[in-house]
Amino acid sequence: MKTFLLLLLFSFNCFAVNVTDLKGKTLTVSGNANITGTETIGTAGSSTTDKLIVNGSVVTPTSTQAGTTFDFYKSGTITCSSCGATSGAVTITLVGLSDGGFYTLDMTDSSTATHTFSLAGLTFVYNPPQAARQAGKVASYNFHRVGTKVLVSLLEF
Repeated sequence: MKTFLLLLLFSFNCFAVNVTDLKGKTLTVSGNANITGTETIGTAGSSTTDKLIVNGSVVTPTSTQAGTTFDFYKSGTITCSSCGATSGAVTITLVGLSDGGFYTLDMTDSSTATHTFSLAGLTFVYNPPQAARQAGKVASYNFHRVGTKVLVSLLEF
């Protein structure tokens, strides 16, 4: 039986909690939970390097944001209905892209702008090449970060 040590951070207060055998139980954390040392949390398999092992899909809620800066720390999928200028060139700043992560930005406004994405230290590679959005269509941008590069793909429907 493994013992897990979770460091729970609530505002500026720190609490260490020893949790033994969570099978069949629910652990609710309101704040941040950090895994330290060699402990792991898993629902399937075992690994000496992975901190979280999941058998099945991990689903994150969709976040609704506006403007030209989008925070993927809040969610892996963001919907925007007011995404900056509606034509011309628009630079969108992305926050919270972790190496190896997949992210989606769905723009539901009626923009025909050409979007360029930025995050300090990263290079964005576009497939297909950047172009003005089609009027009246939802633009679904998908991002996959690999090291210092981010692949950007666009699907309009």
